[in-house]
Amino acid sequence: MKKISPLSFIALILVSLITGCISTDQTVYQEQERVKVEFENDAAGRLFYETLSKMQSRHGRSESKTEV
Repeated sequence: MKKISPLSFIALILVSLITGCISTDQTVYQEQERVKVEFENDAAGRLFYETLSKMQSRHGRSESKTEV
C-alpha cells in the first residue's frame, strides 16, 4: 500500500472543501398592508402600542440563510 504525502493529503482536503453546492434563501419584507385592530379595553390598546414603540424598526427588514 502506497503512503500519501502530507502535501497531497492537504491538497485533497482543500479540494474537498471547495467543491460543494451553495444555496441561498432570502426573504425581504416590503410595505405590508395595515390591518385595523380593536382592543377589548383602553389598557390593552395602550400596552400594545407601548410595546410596539419599544420594538426595533422593521423598515427594510430581511432574512437570509446560506447553506453549503
